[in-house]
Amino acid sequence: MSEWITDALLVAGGWNALHPNDTPSWEQNGYDHNDIEKVFDRVKCVAMFPKAYASVAKEVETKAANCEKRGFNGAACSLYGRAMQLYGRAQYGYYADDPRKKIFHASLVKCFNKAAALSHIKMERVEFPFEGKKLYGNFYYGGKGEKQPCLIMLPGMDMVKEEWHGIVMRYAIPKGFVVLIVDQPGQGESLVNGLKVTLNNPERAGNTVLDYLETREEIDKEQIVLLGASMGSYWGSRWAAYNKRIKAASTVMACYGSKDITFKLAQPKFRNNFKFMSGIYDDKEFDEMSEQMILDEVAPQIECPFLMVQGEFDELTTIESTYEVYDMVKAPKEIWVLDNEFHPIGGMYGEIMSAILDWLANALSDQFKPGYAHGVYWKTNGEFVEGDGRPDWWSYSEWEQNKTI
Repeated sequence: MSEWITDALLVAGGWNALHPNDTPSWEQNGYDHNDIEKVFDRVKCVAMFPKAYASVAKEVETKAANCEKRGFNGAACSLYGRAMQLYGRAQYGYYADDPRKKIFHASLVKCFNKAAALSHIKMERVEFPFEGKKLYGNFYYGGKGEKQPCLIMLPGMDMVKEEWHGIVMRYAIPKGFVVLIVDQPGQGESLVNGLKVTLNNPERAGNTVLDYLETREEIDKEQIVLLGASMGSYWGSRWAAYNKRIKAASTVMACYGSKDITFKLAQPKFRNNFKFMSGIYDDKEFDEMSEQMILDEVAPQIECPFLMVQGEFDELTTIESTYEVYDMVKAPKEIWVLDNEFHPIGGMYGEIMSAILDWLANALSDQFKPGYAHGVYWKTNGEFVEGDGRPDWWSYSEWEQNKTI
């Protein structure tokens, strides 16, 4: 029944029916508007997604190859980037070790390599051993030989590292960051090659990643920061707590508290995907594991400056549960609540991602001292309500003053 409901929603309302105002965040990540439209024009049920994404990806890859033959290297690089992201969505549609998943992922890798060969900045695929398997990442460097601060990016549960290509090129590189995007245990390329996620191997993976970064001459080892999104906000909190080489951490698209909404009440693909990611298929065992995915013991261990960002009406969590975690953090901390936004924060995505990187840069310049705690309610009308971040309309005085809510 739940899959049928999901199909009906997709046919009636497209991707935004599952995540309100999701499309703008996709486009900020680098997906082309016309590519997304083509995909959804070809989809009438969930099972059609892999074929639709793969077919559009192939069309874009063909354009890229033709541009490359003509010597239009800038256009070809951009098109290969678009194709790799579409292949990433095609492989995502299989929550099992399916040969088609590996084929589509191989096409993703091919397009990344093509884009890297044509890019004006260094783009490099990296891999490193981890507990008998491998971790995989994408490394970006736009400098001219100087050492730069490093931004580690942790995608969400339904993302692969290539999904953030657009954010890296649009915001992170121009701000002077070296970037490493990591497919953690249970994600993307690491998952395709058999590495499952457990309750505590994400932070151990973090230690391995930080060891690797110390070998890179492009990086200022004293200026390593982190950005985690969606389920990456949960994993990123764990990285920040247990890897003290991280100098500041930011998390967005809240998944801080109980995972009951995500795995029991939300669209079924979340639960099905995480079963594959963890290798736990028994429902009782899965529920026992997911109940332990909280930050009660983790949040107090965070010592670096820490930023939390959430849409006011996030459909996967509540502001109240996020504030419970925020209150546990003893480090310098800040929280942003985004007026009328949902989980993807689509209406504010571009400015928020850019502002997060600015906040991290400010943290590296030692702007947030011990005891610092601040919140901002970002309103859609452009106003910043400074204080503790809680929506101003919660206050009786705001209603008394007849303010526009």
